[in-house]
Amino acid sequence: MNVRPNPSSQTPSVGGGRENDRADTMAIMRAIRDADRRMRERFPVLRHQSALGMGFVGLGYATAAVSACLFVNGLIPAWACIVINAMAFAVLREIEHDLIHNLYFKGRRTLQNIVLFLIWPAFGNVPSPLYRRKIHLQHHGSSGHEDDLEERLIGNGNGFGPLRWLSMIDTGLSLLFRRRELKGIPGFKRSELLRSLVPVNLIFYIMWLSYLGYHGATLAASLVGLPLELPAWFAPVVSVLNVVAVVWVLPNVIRQACLQILSSSMHYYGDVESTVQQTQVLSKWYWLPLQLFSCNFGNSHAIHHFFVAQPFYLRELVRRDAHAAMRSHGVRFDDLGTVSRANRWGSVDSVPEAGRLPAAA
Repeated sequence: MNVRPNPSSQTPSVGGGRENDRADTMAIMRAIRDADRRMRERFPVLRHQSALGMGFVGLGYATAAVSACLFVNGLIPAWACIVINAMAFAVLREIEHDLIHNLYFKGRRTLQNIVLFLIWPAFGNVPSPLYRRKIHLQHHGSSGHEDDLEERLIGNGNGFGPLRWLSMIDTGLSLLFRRRELKGIPGFKRSELLRSLVPVNLIFYIMWLSYLGYHGATLAASLVGLPLELPAWFAPVVSVLNVVAVVWVLPNVIRQACLQILSSSMHYYGDVESTVQQTQVLSKWYWLPLQLFSCNFGNSHAIHHFFVAQPFYLRELVRRDAHAAMRSHGVRFDDLGTVSRANRWGSVDSVPEAGRLPAAA
């Protein structure tokens, strides 16, 4: 096999010939499938896919519950609880993603939906799993194109201004400033998105904004030297709000922000012509803080675009073989230039004017 130079070190260009792209895609898919088969033969326990998935659900919830109990009883500091719960919720998010792809309880949609709705409250700041299923499967059918709603919601295709960063860090809040842009996405219905936020997102944002409002007002009062006088009954409310923030809200704010920054950085948009051009791999050491709270998403998600019928833990097991094949067949690694190119595979000039989004203000 002839190994190509790493494209991330070259001047980006659009496409490499569609026949070559198809051949590269098929070669990568074969390599991942072969590695997957070898792992399943080596470790027979991997045959029990649904049981393993539900084991991870139990592990995620149990870890978060134990961490919360330790924090409430003063046995661990707030920062430790936030870190532990963010990682636990990241595992649950991977199970949600696998369920969307029919990887557990295959073909049993009702049972899958029950598990999805049991997991949803753990996240808080994502839409309902039914809406997530719709836009995620659409993402796989149109990755990098105008109707890739999932990636457009987190800002892909926009310039890297303040609104783009808000879209990545807190998509829910960014929706307040992006009405005109989102109306232009084919198939996007604002009412459908808003319905998908009830009730879990609504509760989450009430807690999150209340926490920010109270502590913001307290900080502002201290800076100007004025005491913030509150009624006595409000003290228990603040205590509960602080606990909920540490146990649930802040872990998910961190988890979702890390996931979306990685996702927005690794998915290409606007001039994507093949699976090879849909994603890159983020593997350098400087991504580690974000990978920690996203189950190594940046390092493994590109594998998923070539072989969707694989649970998240198997992607990790085949990662070395998968990366070797991907590197050999044109998938980019750590292409930081995507930041300045608004997610374009090639240069921004290579995209027709009609296909560009306005830069974020």
